[in-house]
Order: sequence, then structure tokens, then C-alpha cells
Amino acid sequence: MKKVKSVASRRAFSRKPPEKEVVWPERFEAKAVPRQRRRWGPIILAVSGLIIIVCLSLLGLAYGYASAFAREAGVPLMTLVQSVYQGWQEDVWGIDNQVTFLVLGLDAVVNQRDNSQLTDTIMLVIAQRDGTIRLISLPRDLWLAALKTKINALYYYGEKDKLGQGKDFTRTWVTQITGIPIDEIVILKMDWVKTAIDAVGGISVPIETGFSDSQYPRDEADLTSTDPAVLYKAVVFNPGIENMNGARALEYMRSRQSPLSSEGTDTAREKRQQAVMKTLMTKLTSGTLMRPAVFGELYRLKNQAFKEVPDWYWVSLFRAWIKRPITLKTTVIPIKTNEQPDDLLTVPSIEKYGQWVFEPVDPSFKELQQYLQQELK
Repeated sequence: MKKVKSVASRRAFSRKPPEKEVVWPERFEAKAVPRQRRRWGPIILAVSGLIIIVCLSLLGLAYGYASAFAREAGVPLMTLVQSVYQGWQEDVWGIDNQVTFLVLGLDAVVNQRDNSQLTDTIMLVIAQRDGTIRLISLPRDLWLAALKTKINALYYYGEKDKLGQGKDFTRTWVTQITGIPIDEIVILKMDWVKTAIDAVGGISVPIETGFSDSQYPRDEADLTSTDPAVLYKAVVFNPGIENMNGARALEYMRSRQSPLSSEGTDTAREKRQQAVMKTLMTKLTSGTLMRPAVFGELYRLKNQAFKEVPDWYWVSLFRAWIKRPITLKTTVIPIKTNEQPDDLLTVPSIEKYGQWVFEPVDPSFKELQQYLQQELK
């Protein structure tokens, strides 16, 4: 039989024990510890010394590079310093923020054979402040009705009939044709291009279409000979990227007798010339100039091609591009091979002028000027 607990016992069992009073310990006040003063003098002295050492090291490197470059370039160091200082103060960019060079390429091999001073390459190089460089090739066979000659003869007639005014005569007419003011003119010998390419260690040129040319003129051929084997040689270019030295690059730029219709034209030559120049300029802006020997050799070439352009001019030009990426763009003027309205040049029959020429669809050249302005935007 279960025992039943009494009510009193249950209450006694469920009663909670009395809570003990919690006595909190007395708080102790923290005693103030005197703060030790930092000695800033040695720290400032050490940092200042480090900054001075870094600055002196950089100045030493800059002086060493400038001295090495001056020796390679054959120019006094103080002259370079003065040019850099003046260029840093001047601003060569016009109100349109661009500088335009007209490059006239004289090919000694071709001119020796033809006994002339015709410009084998006619190219506008338009440098813009934002870092864009635009290459615009003008066809060497572009017909000028007012003068009854082709554009590649402008320099020749300026030198012959205008008593040595080849540059100015060419500048005037190219500006009228394109509507683009020209700031500087460069007479570029193709041998200089060869030297520049070799100086930078060659260039890698993309070849879109392979072709061959069995009538490429030999550089040092005996012109009194009538033997084709003496006068000409065969050159072959395969599609893809080819590493070219200066001589090979000139063959790629000059070739004009390919049996392949797409590569045996002046338009194809213009595109190849632009490809070589674009690749060369890309390599020049990729850090190659950091080597004093290379920079010095290119400087000597610059003095031959740009005799009338002072050094400070180039400093001012490149100063605007220090923190901007360089973008190279190319333009070839469209030639009408069908009835497309956008084509600007046409090829008339040889009977019309007695020679192969490109004739402007618009004799006033207004359409050409509008096209070029759109390309520059």
C-alpha cells in the first residue's frame, strides 16, 4: 500500500532554499600610468634619409641612362636637358588637338631605275592628343586634273620647276586634296626604314594573304643588263605572322608584280606599307627605347629624316601621351571596282590619260575630304 505524503511534507519539499546575498567586490580605481613620449626625431630622420637615398638612386639611374644615350646619339648631355626642359613648357597641339605629318617615301632603287624623284609612299600620319595615331595612305597614282599629272610627281616638279620647293609644293596640293592642314613634312628614304627595323631587333608582321613576286628588283643590279636573272629575283610571302628584318620588310612593302590580283595593286602595297609602319610604331612604344643603344641609333635616324623639327617639339608631343595608351589606326581610300556609291576613286581606261591612274569620282575632292573627316572622328 502506497504511502501518501502529507500536504505539509510536500510543501516543505517544494520550498526553495533561501537565496544567498551576493556581495560584490569593491571596485578598484585604475591608477593613471604616465605615458611615455615618442621620440619622433629619429623616426623623421630615418624616413628622410630613406627618401633622400631613393631620390639620389633614381637621379643616378636617370643620369646614367641620359649619359649613355647622349654618347650613343652623339649629342651633348646639356643640349638634351635644355630640349627636355623647353619641350615640357611648350604645347605643340593646335586648337584641334592634333598634329599632322606628311610622310613622303623616296625609294632609291625605283628612282634609280626610272631616273626620277617620284614619291613611292605618300602617307598622312595624324597624331591626336588622346593617344590616337591615324595612318592615311594616298594612292601614288591619284590623278590631279589641274596639273595633268599624278600625286607622286608633286615633289619632283616642286624640286625641278620651283627651284627646290618640293616640300612646300607638295604640302599645298595635298592640303587642297584632303582638306587637312599639314604641320610637318618628312622625306623618308626607304633605307632608313630598313635601318630602324634592324635597330629594334626586327618586327613581327601579320601577313593576311600569301603571295609571290618573280620580278622583284634587285637592289644592286647592273641596270645595263637585259638579263631578267640579273635584274630581278623571286620573293615569296606565306600567310601568318612573319618575323622580318629590315631587308625582308622592304621586300614586303615594295613588291608590286604579284600575279595574284589582290596583291599586285598599289592598294595592296599601301596596306602592306601601313602594316609594316604600324608594327614598327607599336614596337617603338612598347619599351624598346629603354635601351640607350637603340634609342641613340633611332635618334640619329630622326635627325636625318626630321632635320627641320627640333628635339623639344618631340618632347612636347610625347609628354601628352605619358599617361595615355597609344592606339594606331589605318585608313585606305576606297577605290571603285563596282557601282558602290561610297567608293571615292575610279580607274578609267588607259586611253583616257595614256597611263594607269586613279581618278576621283568627285573632281573637287569634296567627297574625299568629308570621308577623311569622318575617319578622324
